[in-house]
Amino acid sequence: METAQRRIKRTKTVLLVEDDPRVSSLLGATLSCSFEVELASSMEEALSILGEGRGFDLVLSDHGLPGGSGLELLAELKLRWPKTRRMMITGERDPALYARAHGECAAHGLLEKPCDPNEVLQACEDVLDAYEVECAEDARVAELDFARSALVDLNERLEARLDHREGSLSGLQRYAFDLAGATDAEEIRRLTESALCGLLDGREVCVEFEPQEHIASDDAMSHSLIDSEGRSHGVMKITRRDARDTLDARELAQVMAVGSTVSVALGNEARRVERDRAQQSVILALARLAEKRDDDTGRHLERVSHYSRLVAEGLRRRGLHAQLITEDWIEDLVRSAPLHDVGKVAIPDAILKKPGPLTSAEREVMKTHTTIGAATLDAAHVEGGARGFLEMGRDIAQCHHERWDGEGYPNGIAAEEIPLAARILSLADVYDALTTRRPYKEAWSHSEALAYIAERGGTQFDPDLVEVFCHRAREFDAAREFLADGELAAELG
Repeated sequence: METAQRRIKRTKTVLLVEDDPRVSSLLGATLSCSFEVELASSMEEALSILGEGRGFDLVLSDHGLPGGSGLELLAELKLRWPKTRRMMITGERDPALYARAHGECAAHGLLEKPCDPNEVLQACEDVLDAYEVECAEDARVAELDFARSALVDLNERLEARLDHREGSLSGLQRYAFDLAGATDAEEIRRLTESALCGLLDGREVCVEFEPQEHIASDDAMSHSLIDSEGRSHGVMKITRRDARDTLDARELAQVMAVGSTVSVALGNEARRVERDRAQQSVILALARLAEKRDDDTGRHLERVSHYSRLVAEGLRRRGLHAQLITEDWIEDLVRSAPLHDVGKVAIPDAILKKPGPLTSAEREVMKTHTTIGAATLDAAHVEGGARGFLEMGRDIAQCHHERWDGEGYPNGIAAEEIPLAARILSLADVYDALTTRRPYKEAWSHSEALAYIAERGGTQFDPDLVEVFCHRAREFDAAREFLADGELAAELG
């Protein structure tokens, strides 16, 4: 019964700040389906409620409030209650407002009025689910820190009792510190084998990270790796010198100490990988949402990612940017390429979906998708921890409309000032835009697009990238046909 009670999740709490009684009543009733909801009608009332020490998981605020704005309230929340998630609803379509909300206030969500109450509920649930994942990860990191502290404490106590064994205990301590810096499971395995070989008088040690279901309980030469949640991560096997060889009490204690620590490390590494995948999935879903709001959907994101890979691999084969372009760098590029237009989620539909040409003022608003996208990804990478593909995605979102000759936007930077990932994405994006059908134009042929890009090496595009593109033109054409959208694919078939 006690275990079952611990598994019951706490109902999350939401403070809804809205001065329109009708909107407040409707949203409050909808959100109450999933959360404990409290209402406030002004910034002053909201701050008073928060100041009473009653913690809230999420504050959802309208922008236009008596006595202050939603931006001011979110900024105060970020300063005084940083762990509370922050969302805002607004009927304004000012790109500067969106940029400030995502940048200065690090808003976790921004919804445009009028909005469906069920969509608001879903957005709140998504934000709090993501926060729950972050909190769980923080708890797991604390668990690993506790295990490391426990190991250090164990070393100190053993040193006091077995000072003649200083070499072995120092080895355990070095292992704990080395393990703290391990970045993946393979490094954890290598460090564990090395530490055990040193601690066990040179015995041969094999660490396997495949779950072992049938390990003999009386086999003193093997130790299963079980984390605090009871999950098996593998086994440590110590080769016997002869049939009667066994571990003495000191050696067995060392094996158990190493096994306990490595089990925690492996559990946290597995969770880190799961968290990174979940984070990538959420952000890529945001990118696809931005793409679906535009008219040029289809397989655009997939094609641009593939074209970017072709260019990056071509540069590496030619020995260009050799220190930068590693296999991991290319994988980060492929994963971050779909994020290039994520800022379009903040562009009003009246501009984004306008069938005719944009006015000068509308073009300026459209250009802000670069800085809004960069600010959104920068906030995600600061709050979630540095991740290579998020940092690269931020650079791509910011700079994929810059030009080699400095005539691009938003900052007018040129040549090598433009991050390489953004220069690659720019070429890939233009090729795809030219060779796919849009509401305002027919698709160009591959040869027409090839000629267009070849003519702009050294002006719009990095000349090295253009050379690689021309050299791999047939591969681009084949990928274009293979990844064609539905109608074009039917024509090609």
